Amino acid sequence: MIPAFHYTLGLGRESWREQIALARAVGFRAVNVDLRSAATMEPGAMLDALGELRAASGRLPAYPGGQLDPRIPGFCAAIGLSTLTCSVPPSLDAPADLLPQYREWAAMLAGAGLSLAIEALTPLHLRFAKPYAYVQSFAAYREFVAAVGENAGFLLDSWHWHHGGYPSPRGLRVLHVHLADAARVAPEAVRDEEREFPGEGVIDLAGLLGEIGGYTGYVSAEVFGQQGRFADGLSRARFGRESVEAVLRQVVSRSQ
Repeated sequence: MIPAFHYTLGLGRESWREQIALARAVGFRAVNVDLRSAATMEPGAMLDALGELRAASGRLPAYPGGQLDPRIPGFCAAIGLSTLTCSVPPSLDAPADLLPQYREWAAMLAGAGLSLAIEALTPLHLRFAKPYAYVQSFAAYREFVAAVGENAGFLLDSWHWHHGGYPSPRGLRVLHVHLADAARVAPEAVRDEEREFPGEGVIDLAGLLGEIGGYTGYVSAEVFGQQGRFADGLSRARFGRESVEAVLRQVVSRSQ
């Protein structure tokens, strides 16, 4: 497994170029690419900025109710991406079937040889944020991913997996991994924007990763919050890399 820089390891105000520079400065070999400007960008500009760094994944720049710019899949393929990530909401403002839109996105990506990794959002405050329940149980999540398309799979987010009470991911098609730890708090007090760095909470992260044997892809620390803890983006990003590497060493140690 390969640690990859995620924008949450910065201070939250870095441009896409600054994110890449930060990843390089603290020793990452891969970076999750910021695709918000990709539709109007030449792939060469991104490749020049990446240099020796690998493009690990990118957040799908589209959300339910919106459209995916048709230039995005080609751009992603040109810079070496193989997987884009997105989430499926646990609640909606009005009854709706979002599956056709996710299928459309997956089909657009498939045309460029790309996969779509989907995560579920699980804390109580998001489940009840809107009046109509959507994908909330693990069974519904698994069924949704399976129905999106052959190039769809799971974005295993350790924080959401934990708060959803999900079972072992063994046997699932995991396409990307986000790592964050969780504090020991009551479910009703959990907030999506407040997470712990890997190894500083209650989740057995090494055990969880050990359940996806055969996965050799990218692992990104996605840690919202704790901005005031670090003096600058460099120290925060370096700590994030070291925390992921420590978990990965535990995975290897347990397998021996």
